[in-house]
Amino acid sequence: MKPPEMPVFSRGKFTDSDLTLEEAEFGLFGSPYDGRSTGRRAALRAPDMFRYFSSELETTSLRFRVDYRRLRICDLGDVVGMDFDTLFEETKSVVGTIADQDRIPVMLGGEHTMTWAAVEEIHPKLLVVFDAHLDMRDSYLGESTSHTTFLRRIAEANPDIDILHIGFRAGEVEEILYARERNVTILPSSMLVRDDLARTSIEERMPSRECLYISVDLDVMDPAYMEAVSNPEPGGIGPDTLFSVFELLIKSDVIGFDVMELSPSSEWSPSHYLAAKTVLELMSAVSKDTKTKLDEKLFYWGS
Repeated sequence: MKPPEMPVFSRGKFTDSDLTLEEAEFGLFGSPYDGRSTGRRAALRAPDMFRYFSSELETTSLRFRVDYRRLRICDLGDVVGMDFDTLFEETKSVVGTIADQDRIPVMLGGEHTMTWAAVEEIHPKLLVVFDAHLDMRDSYLGESTSHTTFLRRIAEANPDIDILHIGFRAGEVEEILYARERNVTILPSSMLVRDDLARTSIEERMPSRECLYISVDLDVMDPAYMEAVSNPEPGGIGPDTLFSVFELLIKSDVIGFDVMELSPSSEWSPSHYLAAKTVLELMSAVSKDTKTKLDEKLFYWGS
């Protein structure tokens, strides 16, 4: 049952699931805010696109041996509004309510700035960010709080949180200097694309597998695969590489995650399918529910 004080509004259901929060493993909600975005500003429609295309996909994850239909998801609707400070606090409230019931908060957006609210609420030991950009400017266009600065704000406010950044390929010198000073671990996309041992490199750079929060900016993928983002950046990874990295999370204690910066350019795009697939594959990787698993005998061709 959805607590009445949660400031969310229903707009359809992810995978058409009608489970209550008590019945679910994942408490999902949309964050259609784009008040401080740049580039293509169409993130307001992102949560609805995630929802619609989640039901258009085939239901089997070959990589994780999971039936998507068995994932226990409660879709709580969207946190909506125009005032940033109000939305920030309401997002924290929703994340906290989900986490307090020992469910995994999942946010779909939407401007990446709102990741800050989720991290502030549940305070992970390790924040793993997949993103083409460092998002560690001190300010941008006169704003100290935006999708270009949020990770710096998180790092400043939470010196005890380790940060692992995966997929970087575009940024400013000031961001790199700050990341080095803050001891942020960076694995650029060039390493993932070229290095056959990239998975080992990531494992070696994960200081902890306990109390992780995962944040995926969809622009971590190359625009050849994912064009429906606010700020596409050439030279990125493909979905197979991204999902392969998700495999490293199987034995990790993931306490929440988000998939952000979907910026639909039309009613239909292959990118919308990929956005929904990213959410479902990440759920499949972090789910602890053994009932989601398919019989290995089904996969008679081997691994």
